[in-house]
Amino acid sequence: MHYPDFTPVFLSRHQVDETAWNALITASHQCVVYAFTYYLDQVCQDWEALVWPTEHYRLAVPLPVRFKCGYRILYQPLFCQYLGIFSQCTLSRDLVMQVLQAINRRYAYISAYCFNPHNTGYLSNITFLNFKILHTQWLEIHDDPETIPNAYYRDRRTQLRRASHEHWALVPAADTCALIRLFKENHAGKVAGGVNNAAYLMLEKLFQCLKEKNLAEVWHAVKAGEVHAGILVVRHGIQAIYLFNAADMHGKRGHARTFLLDRYFHQHCGAIKTFDFESPEIASVAYFYEGFGAQRVPFLSINKNALPFPARILQEFRKVFFKTIQSLF
Repeated sequence: MHYPDFTPVFLSRHQVDETAWNALITASHQCVVYAFTYYLDQVCQDWEALVWPTEHYRLAVPLPVRFKCGYRILYQPLFCQYLGIFSQCTLSRDLVMQVLQAINRRYAYISAYCFNPHNTGYLSNITFLNFKILHTQWLEIHDDPETIPNAYYRDRRTQLRRASHEHWALVPAADTCALIRLFKENHAGKVAGGVNNAAYLMLEKLFQCLKEKNLAEVWHAVKAGEVHAGILVVRHGIQAIYLFNAADMHGKRGHARTFLLDRYFHQHCGAIKTFDFESPEIASVAYFYEGFGAQRVPFLSINKNALPFPARILQEFRKVFFKTIQSLF
């Protein structure tokens, strides 16, 4: 569809009308919790917005930014898998092209920016930006809890049987302290480059913000009074997102996270329709999530480096340097 009056406008964070913005996100076909102002405020250093029109928004693009050496940099924040275009009007390739051209003009450097899966079909044949195809895993949750295990692979059902022999207790948690401790002790050492403590602080603040809105839950798998695994799930409307998880060796061997996920699906069936695993591009992890019956869903990420010569070379050197250092470990 063509909109002859389409003129996108960039707003700073303080210029965004929160009521109009959140109403648009709620009503949009692409609605996801990452795009609400309260979520963006927790995970972004700063963010801007592309909107149209300037009142009673019908289209919006949240744009996380940071400033380095006087340059505005567009990036994808932690705990925010994708953003992109959110719209109450009918999208078209021409409309999306105008949005991308406006973004391309504004940002000389885009470290990464991910568009939600509902945008994917409109982003083909774009040549002035570099695109990368990523995937997540979406599980359709049926209303009848008895049918949920029917979608599981055989090995996932086997893991559930083994988990039942462990007699895990499911215990809701009021904070992320134990979950973060499990991650630090059992997973952080495998992350290339390590994990900045600021990421844990951000996660705790984000969880508390969402918990106050009744949008997030932390569940522990407990045995003999000790926490061996945990999951953090965010739910908005009919969609839930597997935001964070961890397990120690006992939890892994006892398939505690499989137990927790299965219980979550059963307790929330009828309330949620889609469960997003936030799957990384790691084959073994993707296969584990597919074992619950999840389907691969593509989304696109863009990047760009059009900085002036000295800054561009320095930035490319930094990327190569850090990749080299990471490869040594």
